[in-house]
Amino acid sequence: MNHVAAFSLLYSVNMYFQSYGAVSIIKVKAYWFHVRERGVFGAIFGTLISIGVYFAFDWGRQLSYDQSRRHRRLVARFAEGSFRFHHKNR
Repeated sequence: MNHVAAFSLLYSVNMYFQSYGAVSIIKVKAYWFHVRERGVFGAIFGTLISIGVYFAFDWGRQLSYDQSRRHRRLVARFAEGSFRFHHKNR
């Protein structure tokens, strides 16, 4: 099985199971906000999700195609620093 098909299948399964959480999130958030505020906050949350998807797919592709040595070193340092920070603060 090639990598694209494997990751597409994994992504599809991931989205399928994540969709089960949408109903419970709506149920919980309904008590947090007044009826007049729900549309505004729903729009804000929806916008944040859309921006996250944009950065993940558009910028992620651009970063993966960047072959500069400096950039790879910078990403490696950031990943190493975040890994060390995470394990240090456990």
